[in-house]
Amino acid sequence: MNTQEEAVVAEDTMERLFAGKATAGDQLQAFLALQELSSFARPFQARVNTWMEQCFGEVISNDVTERNHRLVEEVLELGQSCEMTASEAHQLVDYVFSRPVGERRQEYGGVMVTLAAHACANGDDMYECGEIELARIWTKVEEIRAKQAAKPKHSPLPISTTDVFEQVAKLREIVKAWLPSKRGEYLELISKYAGTPIEKDKVIVDLGNQVNDASAAIVERNHD
Repeated sequence: MNTQEEAVVAEDTMERLFAGKATAGDQLQAFLALQELSSFARPFQARVNTWMEQCFGEVISNDVTERNHRLVEEVLELGQSCEMTASEAHQLVDYVFSRPVGERRQEYGGVMVTLAAHACANGDDMYECGEIELARIWTKVEEIRAKQAAKPKHSPLPISTTDVFEQVAKLREIVKAWLPSKRGEYLELISKYAGTPIEKDKVIVDLGNQVNDASAAIVERNHD
């Protein structure tokens, strides 16, 4: 068996390993073994495509609209993790869409160069980050499939806006039973997030804290 054949075997072994119940140590060992043969292994893009087809199938993998949405989502999450604000993101959206449409292959190049520069500025190795993430998602295939199946169809958002609005409606009803002195504050908080369903987690955390405070106050009042 030549070195390239060994690389293919190592990669196939890693994929089977990640599809099972491997420990973190097993995953790291397989990843490092593949790195040893990286000069002969298939390119990263081809290995991502293998994962996409095995996780989602050909139709979803080749849905360009879906890929657009997920790419923008991940870029925004990267910017958010580096302290970019929502206001800055909205300004850039308006700026980009006020300009002529670019040429796709050149834009791919621009994304690659800009991502590399971004990683350099943060002291990160984008290739290492990519390999680690690809290794991680091989262990999450069923979970990711379930998440994909739960997404609203034909929507760029990864969550259902209906679920959030229903949650807000239920919270409005709960508010009616809370302390009168806090009722206005709670209603104001709910209204603040009612029109921004993508902040579902923020809604739940903020209102959960308020519910806990109100519940404690009610219990204390009942004991007086």
